Amino acid sequence: MKKDTKISDAARAAAIEELELRKKFLSQVEQCHEGLRDDLMRADQTVAINAREIDRISKIKHGEAVVDRDTKIARTVNDAMK
Repeated sequence: MKKDTKISDAARAAAIEELELRKKFLSQVEQCHEGLRDDLMRADQTVAINAREIDRISKIKHGEAVVDRDTKIARTVNDAMK
């Protein structure tokens, strides 16, 4: 009976160790997931900024007035060349 107890204790210890390793692995996966989510959000913001700039450049190219973000004054290509 004592031998069974030792085996049982060893099996329990191995199971606990495996669970701890799985817990550590899942924690690392979660951290990686959070990092990737943050990277994706930053990339999405960059795409939005780039899309606004492309739209702004296109408007300027076609002679449309574009509002300067800093001064809130509408500017055209002719204004910029003055």
